[in-house]
Parts: sequence; C-alpha cells; structure tokens
Amino acid sequence: MTYRAWLIGLAGCLLMATTAQAQTQTAPFRETTHIGATGLGACMWDHVSEDDRQSALAAFHVANIEGILTHINDFTAALAAKDADFKAARVQCDARGGAPAIMYQEVVTARALRAGAAAELLASRHIDQAALDDDWAKASKPARECIYASVLQLFHVAGGGCTDLKSVLEYATRLGLDPKASADRNDSALVFMYMNAQGQTDVAEALVTDYEAGAEHVAPKS
Repeated sequence: MTYRAWLIGLAGCLLMATTAQAQTQTAPFRETTHIGATGLGACMWDHVSEDDRQSALAAFHVANIEGILTHINDFTAALAAKDADFKAARVQCDARGGAPAIMYQEVVTARALRAGAAAELLASRHIDQAALDDDWAKASKPARECIYASVLQLFHVAGGGCTDLKSVLEYATRLGLDPKASADRNDSALVFMYMNAQGQTDVAEALVTDYEAGAEHVAPKS
C-alpha cells in the first residue's frame, strides 16, 4: 500500500466509523454564518456517569491496542450500547431537542472520540489535550478546511469532501510525529482522529443549533 493510499484509507476509516449512521441522512442543511462548537458535546459527556465515561475510554483503549484503524468500530459499538444514557444527558443539556437524533449522536460520539484519543496520546507520547487543542488552533487554512470538508461530506452537504488530504499531515508533524514512520503511524492516526472529531464537533453542534432555530436547510459554510 502506498502512503497516499494509506492516508486515504485512514480518512475513509475514521469518517465511516465516526459517522456511519449519518450517511443515511440525505437532507441538506441550512446555511450558517459560523461553524463552531457550542459546548453541547462537552455538556452531554459531563452528564453521563463516571462509570459510563470510563467504560467508553476502556473500549477505546482496547481498540487502540488492537489497532485503532481496524478496530474503531468496536469503540463506536460500545458507545451505541450507551445510547439511552446519552439521550438522558442530552435532556440535561438541551431542552429543545429539535434536531434529528443522529445529530446528537454525532455530537457525543465526537466528544468521546476526542477523550479517547487524548487519553491514549497522553499515555504513549505525553501529548495532553491542551497540546492537541493548541495544535488544532494553529492549523493552516487548508488543514482546517480539509477536516471540515470531510465532515460536511458525511452530512451530505453540497460541496463537501477534502481534495487535499496531505494538508492534514501538519497536525501530526507539529506534535513531533512522522506519519510516514511505522513507529509513529498509530499515534499519528490518533492525532488525525482527534482533529477529525474536533471538526465533527464544530459542524454537528452548529447544525444542531441551526435545526433548533427552525431555519431552512441549505449547506453550511466554514
């Protein structure tokens, strides 16, 4: 497998795993003036029990040991098993609940993915969540747009899809990782997963806000 094929495979794997159900959602979304996190995912994550959070992180850890690129579906299945708990948490954070259920699932899945990836990177590389968030904040425009475009594609937004996958390499290299080196490949995948989940957080939370505003559904823009 070429490196480009691996990178494409990585992007496809992460996107299918984190938003597999979203691909059945065919309606386009409304235009929003800003894609950005609202805090809904963090609130939902905080309102599930500590046992549920630890169970999710343990599932992520097992998937990471087995190989995160091939076992991420095990983690998302563990999250799906806790869907009732996350729905209860949503009620605590968002009284309106006007968006499709899949949107709320994507919000909390993204938050859980970030937590899992951050925990593994802290253990393996001493890269903490603050460093990951700083890495996201320092992203170049192409790297940020690549993430958003890939996430938007999964929500069937017109114009979605990243055309410059290599632009995301900077997320790993800025943290001292070489995605081309076999020793760094899994941890680089965790970095890319974290960034993809951050983009998913920004997009999904913005779309939830738009749905609840009751506006017409057309494509959001970054």
